[in-house]
Formats: sequence, structure tokens, C-alpha cells
Amino acid sequence: MEVVDPYKQDFIEACKVLGDSPKASAALSRRCLQAILRDKAGTKSKDLYDQIEGVINSGKVPSHICEDLHAIRGQGSIPRAL
Repeated sequence: MEVVDPYKQDFIEACKVLGDSPKASAALSRRCLQAILRDKAGTKSKDLYDQIEGVINSGKVPSHICEDLHAIRGQGSIPRAL
């Protein structure tokens, strides 16, 4: 599967900087994920935790994608905004 524009540039850059700066790669990856959640899943929140929660609870996304999003949320220790 190919990553398409407008997400492609952030994805490519995240891959390129991974070896030199995992934090920069994570930031770019997060930016890419948030853009996809906003553009493709219609999330409105600016908070990634809430975006993921909204997609998981929407019932519009296949369960395997919800499982992956849940894992990303847990792996990244994304705190819930206060």
C-alpha cells in the first residue's frame, strides 16, 4: 500500500529521520496520524487521545484498525488532556 498525498511528505520525512532522531520521527508520525484521523475519519478534536477515542467509538471503522489505534494510544502513553 502506498502512502498518498497530502500525508506522503510527513511519512517520508518521519522515515528518513528515524535513525537520527526518534523523537522527531514520532512527532512527524503523530502529525500524519492526526491529519488522517481528521481528514478521513472526520474527527474534530485537536487532542490525539480524543481523536482516537472518537474513531474507536464511532462504529464506522473496522475492528482491526480500532485495535491498532488502541495499541498506538497505549504505546505512546498519550495522556488525556485535562
